[in-house]
Amino acid sequence: MEHNHRVDEHLLHRLSVLLHLGPDRIKLNQSFIQNGGDSLLAIKFSNWIRRFEHLHVSVGAILRTNNLRSLLTKQGLKGLATEQSSCPFNGEDEVVATSSPNRHDHKTLDPIQRIPTVIPTTGLPITFVQAGVAVYTHRVPGAAVQHVTQYCYTDVLPRLRYAFAKAISEFHVFRLRLEVETSPLLVKASWKKSVELNWSECQIQSHEDLEESFRVWSIEASAEPVFRVLTPAAVDGSRSLSVVHWFYHHSLLDGKSMDILLQQVDAYVDTPSLPLKSDDHTLDVVRGLQQYHAPRKGAARAFWATREIPGEARNHPLLRILDGDRLSSRVRMKYTDVFYPENIRTFQSRMGFTLEVLVRGSLALVLSKLQGASNVSFMSVSSRRSLPINDIEDAVSNLATSMVLSIDVNRTETSRNFLGQVFHKVLELEDMSYSDPSDGFSLGGLVVVSSDIQSHTPWYSNGHQTEVMSPKETLPTLYVSPTGRIRFTYNSEWRSPSEIKIFINLFKTAMNGLASGTLTVGECLQNMLPLSQREMVLKWGNCLSPRTSIDSVDDDIMSLFQKQALMRGDAAALELRGRHTSYRNLACMINIISRRIRETFEPGSVIMIHADGSINWIVAMLGVLDAECIFSPQGVNLPHQLRSEHYAIAEARAFLVPNKENDLISPDGCKLRLCVEELLQAAGTDSTTPQITSFRRHSPLSAAYICFSSGTTGKPKAIKCTNSGVVSLLTDPVARLGVMPGTRLAQTMAPPFDGAIQGVFSVLCYGGTLVLRDAMEPFEHLRVADTILTSPSFAAELNPGDYPNVRFVFLGSEVLPQHIADVWSAGREATYNVYGPTECHMVVTAQKIEPGRCVTIGRPFPSARIYILDESGGLVPPLVAGEIHIAGVQVAQGYIGLEDETERRFVPDSIWPSDGGRMYRTGDWGYWTLDGQIAFIGRTDRQVKLGGFRIDLNDVQARLEKAITPKARVVIVTVGDALGCAISDAPPGVGEEQVRAAAKAVLPPQNLPKRIRFLQKMPLSPFGKTDYRAVAKLLET
Repeated sequence: MEHNHRVDEHLLHRLSVLLHLGPDRIKLNQSFIQNGGDSLLAIKFSNWIRRFEHLHVSVGAILRTNNLRSLLTKQGLKGLATEQSSCPFNGEDEVVATSSPNRHDHKTLDPIQRIPTVIPTTGLPITFVQAGVAVYTHRVPGAAVQHVTQYCYTDVLPRLRYAFAKAISEFHVFRLRLEVETSPLLVKASWKKSVELNWSECQIQSHEDLEESFRVWSIEASAEPVFRVLTPAAVDGSRSLSVVHWFYHHSLLDGKSMDILLQQVDAYVDTPSLPLKSDDHTLDVVRGLQQYHAPRKGAARAFWATREIPGEARNHPLLRILDGDRLSSRVRMKYTDVFYPENIRTFQSRMGFTLEVLVRGSLALVLSKLQGASNVSFMSVSSRRSLPINDIEDAVSNLATSMVLSIDVNRTETSRNFLGQVFHKVLELEDMSYSDPSDGFSLGGLVVVSSDIQSHTPWYSNGHQTEVMSPKETLPTLYVSPTGRIRFTYNSEWRSPSEIKIFINLFKTAMNGLASGTLTVGECLQNMLPLSQREMVLKWGNCLSPRTSIDSVDDDIMSLFQKQALMRGDAAALELRGRHTSYRNLACMINIISRRIRETFEPGSVIMIHADGSINWIVAMLGVLDAECIFSPQGVNLPHQLRSEHYAIAEARAFLVPNKENDLISPDGCKLRLCVEELLQAAGTDSTTPQITSFRRHSPLSAAYICFSSGTTGKPKAIKCTNSGVVSLLTDPVARLGVMPGTRLAQTMAPPFDGAIQGVFSVLCYGGTLVLRDAMEPFEHLRVADTILTSPSFAAELNPGDYPNVRFVFLGSEVLPQHIADVWSAGREATYNVYGPTECHMVVTAQKIEPGRCVTIGRPFPSARIYILDESGGLVPPLVAGEIHIAGVQVAQGYIGLEDETERRFVPDSIWPSDGGRMYRTGDWGYWTLDGQIAFIGRTDRQVKLGGFRIDLNDVQARLEKAITPKARVVIVTVGDALGCAISDAPPGVGEEQVRAAAKAVLPPQNLPKRIRFLQKMPLSPFGKTDYRAVAKLLET
């Protein structure tokens, strides 16, 4: 950095953070833009100045400055400020949009799964689970408390109370006190001096009051068991029945201990005079477990080191963290029972497996279906009562442990062999039940499977069974009873009954399929979509719409425009800096360019266009189309090498620039360069009067334009799009951005981006006015528009209140965060989240956003069919994740010169083959919601959306490696809202400046890494793969 004593260090630091540059790399004698700034960063810097310097420096002023000195001094800022800010700025310091949903924090819903793997303890011996749930409850008061419901004749209540008091005094565990210290973490175990039965009786309450009481009683039970008895009003002539709700902390009892306790209580109810037992050896049992574990710790670590437990699950409503508006601190546990239809002994005899093995196998298939995974994991509870420890069978405490059961799901395997694998792995876990997370595994499952308590229906309950509800807060828990009952418990504050119904239906279908013993695993998975649900998802996917067929399209883009030119005449088609271009004049200019191209090239020729966002840029595009040729827009900042590569791939015949001031070098191999401005000026001296329309045939089937996106191996993807794909899309009012005569749409998207093309065609084919952006005042045109199409990243940097005239907002091109949706939908006539890949002509779905409503990507437009398919190509039920496929007239023709990639991505339509078309595999992961919308989860590959541009991280890696040296190891990851680059094995003399120069030569601006770091060795996962998360963390520091 050039030394200047007037530079304010705080301003310099903030600017360096924004630009992702070290302070010493900022060039003070160059402009904001020359230092890597853009309009979005200018907004952020302007907001920061308002907040901390109390000055209003406009974005235009920041972009216009010739050097940074005036921005980085107090005096310079005052000179640039248009006003002094007297009120505190209430905007965010910096809003970072989520660039890729695959970067979710992979925390499961249950906090118990986030406790440390090593918990120091002191005092009395306790198990890891006891220490863990103590830490859990310390973090979440009232958590890890079991709720037991018993029925008892009211006249027997005194005997039951006496029995519980006697039993609790008998078992030492009820005297256990666990105290948690946090700095450093330590759990102290000691004895209480005495234990009193916390028992009280009350009248029946309302349902709402009872729910609130359950919450309060759960918190009380963190310290000691709590018994609350609801007694009905006396009824003459009948024996009344009371309900005993009692709560105890999970550190005290496991399922086996509960069985022992209830048996002892029943014995004291029947015979109150029975003597107390005096031989409770629970402490000796816990010590025995610790002594058994110590010499086997090495074997346990070796075992877990060979088990590849999936580290993450794709986001899913049943398996992952839910949206913010559904978060709740309340615990409202509900359950649904499923009964295995066959006699359990008959099943076990026929198949040779227990019901618990069948349940775990069925659950594995459900998780595989939900995640689209071939390896799944969940928590499996072991009582540990089979370990060779003296008196362990009769000990009363929480001796159970939870371990991760990982199961491979091979579609070709028979159901019998699959259950054999599950059985073998369950036994393996049982052998390892002495281990704990310190041996190398974590409590990281998605669903918990546990054995239920023994059936308990005492004589004094009038036939009512005792029920134990385990408030696992969020994770669905399956309790397997030896009677054939499988109980699904869940927190109804987090899971709706409809969601659980989907889960249970999948489970029942999987269980029946596996239990048959005749099906393969693949057939079991395939049968998990009932006919009724198949018809429903086909209807949601728009498969019955005739407008998805090519036969529904008669017009092409230019025929639609020419109709508007004839009808709208002198109405404004374009507006720039307050000056209008009418439909009539625009049509005449287009005709001039069209005639020149027709004279030189045959129909179908490709013309590359320099897309600078000017009026002549639009004239160029439509002039090429009017000549029945194909245009390919290229960004103004595209490196010459990449522009030349695009030119060759598209087999372009000419390079068309809008204005004379576009003085960039023509692409290599270009033999003809044309300038719209020069052609229009030359036509002005011609005696021939330009026509509003040309005499041309309609050609809906012909190609219209070629857009480029990142490839996967360093070669760009050239996507050939058709007239029919555009015209069919624009028939839907939402797809054409609500445009009608009089609509004023602000052009905000980057001109070479297909979102910008969508805006141009929507306006000019349906009679609106396109308000173009002024490069020096890039946001002023938003103030005079009533409709905008922009990216969430762009929207995040704007204050919605600054644009009161905007009535309709369309947000697309990247994942829409909930808070951006809420802010921009408030007070608008309509706000939409739109989704669609370039390969399918801009957009294919939309959701109307309302404040507080969960964001999805909505429903398909009438011109597109959408299927969500599993890895075998089968339709999936609602709430089941799969890859999004798009079919119908909107599917593009494919990639130019990439036959293998075209064949891989554009595949025959196997779901609706009657029209002989293809479907596009998007690589996007999603699922149908219960109301027929599509929820977007993430990518199946390493493509991300940043600033509205789709970027293939592997493509950036390949290009950069080739540019530096093939011997270098390059890894590209996302770091916040920017790309980061880690390099190892770089040759001598290659530093950051050389890498940045090489990147600028081969990558478009949006693909340039902002952060670069050289590493001695690239981080690897335990299984030898690149650890992308570790790389991202290194780049964040």
